[in-house]
Amino acid sequence: MLAIPGATLGKVAADVGLSKSMVAYIQRTQQQTITTAEQARAFLAQHPDA
Repeated sequence: MLAIPGATLGKVAADVGLSKSMVAYIQRTQQQTITTAEQARAFLAQHPDA
């Protein structure tokens, strides 16, 4: 998500409807690049303890 040019933690969080800390957690723990809100939500669904 943050690998997209011009992306910031705040912009990504607003786009996907998550907190900045949750976006940072996903960015740190994910194995593949997440580029859409749907991918972020799917990641969270697979990791309910996040």
